[in-house]
Amino acid sequence: MLGKNYSPKICFAVLLLFLVFSCAIAAAATDKTNTMCSAFEAQKKLPNSPKWAYACGWGAGSGTIEDPIRIGNCNFLQKINDNLSAHYMIVRDIDCTGIAFNPIGQFTGSVDGQSHSITGININLPETSHVGLFSETVSGAQISNISLFETSIVGNQYVGGLVAFNRGTITNCGVSGIVSGNGRSVGGLVGRNENGTITDCSAAGTVSGGNYTGGLIGDSLYGSITKCSFSGSVDGTRAPFGSIGGLVGWNYGLVEKSYSSGTVAGTDQVGGLFGYGLGVGLKGKNAIDCYSLSSVSGKNYVGGLIGMADGNTVNSYSSGYVTGTQYVGGLIGSGYSSCSGSYWDLGTSGQSTSRCGIGLTTAQMKDRNNFSGWDFISIWDGGLGNYPFLR
Repeated sequence: MLGKNYSPKICFAVLLLFLVFSCAIAAAATDKTNTMCSAFEAQKKLPNSPKWAYACGWGAGSGTIEDPIRIGNCNFLQKINDNLSAHYMIVRDIDCTGIAFNPIGQFTGSVDGQSHSITGININLPETSHVGLFSETVSGAQISNISLFETSIVGNQYVGGLVAFNRGTITNCGVSGIVSGNGRSVGGLVGRNENGTITDCSAAGTVSGGNYTGGLIGDSLYGSITKCSFSGSVDGTRAPFGSIGGLVGWNYGLVEKSYSSGTVAGTDQVGGLFGYGLGVGLKGKNAIDCYSLSSVSGKNYVGGLIGMADGNTVNSYSSGYVTGTQYVGGLIGSGYSSCSGSYWDLGTSGQSTSRCGIGLTTAQMKDRNNFSGWDFISIWDGGLGNYPFLR
């Protein structure tokens, strides 16, 4: 058989079988480790072994970037409070269902979730501010690659599913569940984002609060938000002032390549993407390559994309139903705003006017040829009998 030439198809098939077999072995080994870890934890007898401490996430590691502390259950997740400046790594999916959890304090280190999930975080502190899995992250702190499921967070003001008050960097994180606040700055992922960077993040579920409530972020000041989304319902009808948005309630900064879907309800300054959007600098851009499919209802300054906008909206659109009392627009409700390459659906919105932007029929909205200057190669897709969507 030596020297025989095999066809590329045979070589590829052999390689594929090898990869599948290797993955199956790795998955079986992981399942076995998880089973052993769970068995030890159920017996409440953790073996005094560095091997198991590292594999199961029982606090092994020095806390440096090179040797982060391993976390594998809810107890050790809570122990982040013992060292708020260390670096951590989540090594297993974590279930916190039925466990009383306290917010992690002012965090200055890093957590890499390694694409693991945390289920059942339940925090009920309706009289307390800065409530979330993390109460606060400072400049330099990093949280990445974590998904929270079946989350229930209740607080007063500055309330977020993952972080209540963020000044750090959050990347590739998601929250699903219920987030509720009695006061201002309530968001599904982050309550307030101040000079923080949030990228590739999402939230889904139900968010309710007072002024500055958003599906993903309550309010963002000088923050960077890119490739983010929210799906679900946002209720800010109790807000005396408003600024209620499907993605961000009140935004002073730039949001790019992000979207919302679901329902948004509020009083004043209510929008599918932002309740209020202010671009950085005079007539600065506040939204680029964004869209909202959310239905929006409010009283004054209500828009399918932005309720009140002071800035430039670029290459964005909205298609949800919009209703309000005055200063209501299909795309933008009111404000000192300008629009470039931005559109709204005349039919589905129920609105024939907007502070700026171009109204199109539903058929026109589903034809990419009507979106002048849009990048349908690297940024957008769709528009082929359907609404455009982000790649």
